[in-house]
Amino acid sequence: IRVIATAHNANDNAEAVLFNLCRGTGVKGISGIPVKRYEEGFLIIRPIIKADKADILDYLEKNNLSYVTDGTNDDTDYTRNYIRHEILPRLARINTAFVENISNFSDILSWTDEYISERSDEFLERFSNGSTVDRNAFLSLPKALLANVIQKLSGVTVSYKVTELICKFAKNASVGQRMDISADCVLYHNGKT
Repeated sequence: IRVIATAHNANDNAEAVLFNLCRGTGVKGISGIPVKRYEEGFLIIRPIIKADKADILDYLEKNNLSYVTDGTNDDTDYTRNYIRHEILPRLARINTAFVENISNFSDILSWTDEYISERSDEFLERFSNGSTVDRNAFLSLPKALLANVIQKLSGVTVSYKVTELICKFAKNASVGQRMDISADCVLYHNGKT
């Protein structure tokens, strides 16, 4: 088996976007569930990610097809289920096309994330050796690229607050000063990088 197809749909994607937004996320998290991704040698695809759940259930009923539902899906003690059963229906009252709009929004942000990632790779090829980065070049980056460059250098997904702290450190740190980002990542100002 090299390819795994999941039944994630547009409603699942809307839930994921709202859940990630509530937790505090960057562009990647608010981009929602990707149509495809590689994980541990497998290609995971989501062929019905753009389909509305109501349309899927309607198709199953009309064609007398059975399906399986996770028994915990109705338990609103779980945040995702609370979003599914309480938040999404209320947002749909504001606009019945809400799920479709979230799906389109997450596509746009996915394209934006891809563009930012490509620009970050170009920056790192030019101004980094993999463990250091030219300080002045880093500080001249547009804010849209900073978090992505930090993530690529450190291997750590950093929050908005940590991104701001790293930028402040890069701008104001004295030579020899250090800042711990994670157990495996330390910033160190050596005078230029």
